[in-house]
Amino acid sequence: PKGFKTIDVLSASEMARALDEQKSYDIFIGAAAVSDFTTQAKNLKLDSRKGPVDIRLETAPKILSHVQKKAFKVGFKAGYKLSPHDLINKAKDLAREHGLDMVVANDISKNVLGSDENEVHIIKKNEVIPTDRASKEDIAKIIIDHVVRF
Repeated sequence: PKGFKTIDVLSASEMARALDEQKSYDIFIGAAAVSDFTTQAKNLKLDSRKGPVDIRLETAPKILSHVQKKAFKVGFKAGYKLSPHDLINKAKDLAREHGLDMVVANDISKNVLGSDENEVHIIKKNEVIPTDRASKEDIAKIIIDHVVRF
């Protein structure tokens, strides 16, 4: 986007390294769904004639733990078939664990994956703001409005 510095990365490790290398930034919005796991690197060609292949997963870096402490931090929490109460509590846990200023939580079981619409709960220190179902573009504007007003 115009006026923003962007850094393209392909993996959680690259994203963590890019964050570590940045000298200063004011806001971090962790909207990417970074996997908790990655595959173990192998420097060999797999031979499909030899039968099944086992894939070993390793824990990927926790991106939020690489964000500078002084930045305004927004994290995202996706839940699946959780009550609003449970979803909000999981979002608050995430905020406490990573020192987030704001968390945007949604229930992905509500037909939002691959859709142009979503509904979220915006969780700030002592406030929970639910949104109605709206376009993802409108939800993004609501999120940015809350970041600016914080």
